Amino acid sequence: MRGATTARWPSARQADTVDVAGYPVRVKVSPGRVKVEHDDAARVARRAGLPLREVLLCGERDTQPIAGFDLGYVKQHAVHQAARLNQELAARAFQP
Repeated sequence: MRGATTARWPSARQADTVDVAGYPVRVKVSPGRVKVEHDDAARVARRAGLPLREVLLCGERDTQPIAGFDLGYVKQHAVHQAARLNQELAARAFQP
């Protein structure tokens, strides 16, 4: 039997909040990564009637400019989906 010892330490990260569909969503930002709080995203998805995947995508996308990340790693179709979602949400906001 073989084994290896490894060391782990938490990377520096900051907490932030972004709005998705008019609801606050907490995110954790570390170098090269944005992580949306799943519980917040699930709550927004339920309340806004949106797919969880789209809420997560919007949360990550809206955080990246704040964190100074380049959107280059996000697939092009995902960016288009997020833009479409934001247009739909804006249209819903103005309906009686």
